[in-house]
Amino acid sequence: TQTPVIKMNVLPPTNLIYKWLDAFTVKVSWVMPSNLPNHCDIKYLCLENLTNYKQSFLTKDLDSEHWTVYIWTVSECNDRVNGSSPATINVYPHKPRGELVKDFKCVIYSNTLNCSWIPKNKSLNLTVSYRNCGRLEESINGLKKCDQLYSSAERNGCIMHVGKNHEDTCIVVETVAAMSTFKPKLVLPPPKLTIKEDSDRLILSITPPMSGSDICWIFNICYNITVKELSVSYNKRCLYEFQSKTLASPTCVDEPPDRTLIVVAIAIPLILSICVILSCYCFRRHSNVFFPVIPDPSVIFKEMMMNGNKEHKTTTGSLYTPVPECIEPCKIIPIP
Repeated sequence: TQTPVIKMNVLPPTNLIYKWLDAFTVKVSWVMPSNLPNHCDIKYLCLENLTNYKQSFLTKDLDSEHWTVYIWTVSECNDRVNGSSPATINVYPHKPRGELVKDFKCVIYSNTLNCSWIPKNKSLNLTVSYRNCGRLEESINGLKKCDQLYSSAERNGCIMHVGKNHEDTCIVVETVAAMSTFKPKLVLPPPKLTIKEDSDRLILSITPPMSGSDICWIFNICYNITVKELSVSYNKRCLYEFQSKTLASPTCVDEPPDRTLIVVAIAIPLILSICVILSCYCFRRHSNVFFPVIPDPSVIFKEMMMNGNKEHKTTTGSLYTPVPECIEPCKIIPIP
């Protein structure tokens, strides 16, 4: 589990090759180096991408199109550890990896998993297989296909017979051109709730999702009440946690419903309609005030021209006549 020491007194392995045993497991083999020291304990250290090597590393996400496997020769003699330089090999998957499904989750039952998923492309023909993630021969050769397939508007699913070891299940989803391997997300089914009436009380009992398990279950029960006081049984050996939330009910049983909103919804449109009718009548009756008749400009100009010509003729045809002065008559009498 530790990186070999820097002293490189032994040779690295040679002729590295790999072989896929199934969709999850790859087997890497090599030729032992020559001139190994006698009477020493020879070991080989395998690391994948300079991290701890795992047999089923195909279930991990890839940052590139392949994995790089490093293998060292380690010699332990007289409490001295010597290591070789690393030998490397690139491991490529069967098919290009791709995200074929999303939200893949499985509901746990006694010996089965009810798994469902959302396909990324509904036109593709998906093949879903599974097996135990162990490295034993029976696990490697135990790849099974999903049976009892079903589909709905959004999700597809199937039933997997995995036994009691639910958490150690590996999934492979593949098409003709791509594949995806992972461990599913496990969820528990809702517990079975039984309610019995005992006089003025209700007795609730819950059946755990998996009987005979060593898991300590914690159950949360929520219910709605419309009273201000609640009586529940109490056991001093148990821990009780309470959460409360208040919601406003639209109507109450003991009080008539408030019809103010209904009256307002009817009265406002009625008043608006009456106002519109009165406004139309007022505009029509006094239309000459709001919309006076504008004379035709051509008539105005024509009348101006006609009046102008008459005044001009009168002025030019008459002369100025002075006003006669008042003269007192004079009588002349001759003197005899």
